[in-house]
Amino acid sequence: DSEQMCNQSAVDIHGRDSQIQVLNEQNRSLMDNLEEEERICKGREGTVRDLDAKQANLLRISDQFDKLKETGNQQLTAAYSERAKLEEDFRNAQSETNQLKEAEENFVAQSKIDIESLEQKLRAAKDKNVEYLQAIQHNEVHAHRLSQGIQRLRETLDELTVQK
Repeated sequence: DSEQMCNQSAVDIHGRDSQIQVLNEQNRSLMDNLEEEERICKGREGTVRDLDAKQANLLRISDQFDKLKETGNQQLTAAYSERAKLEEDFRNAQSETNQLKEAEENFVAQSKIDIESLEQKLRAAKDKNVEYLQAIQHNEVHAHRLSQGIQRLRETLDELTVQK
């Protein structure tokens, strides 16, 4: 009976040794898996740190972009305002130019009318001067004839006075 017990104990011990060996292998496998998971986790932690740094960099770039975009929008708004002002100035200059051209045309037309009027007055004055010159010449001729007539009468008077 003791032998049987011994054999039974040996079988039990051998069974337990087999179980322990299986458990040790499972434990080693679990430890290997755990080490692999820890290595993967450390790799992922590095990746997460890298991604966090990239995210921080991207946030910084995004902030810079937002500032640049705001500056660009302000400059664009200023440029549009300046353009609108220049267009208004251009329209005003065109309007003023058109008004000046119209005034010039009016002055030219009025000048032509004034010149025609002055030319008519000049012609009339010349015609009147010609009439005056003709009258003066006529009067001079008449005065000369009268002068000659007076001279002849004097001569006649002198002759008559000498004869007396």
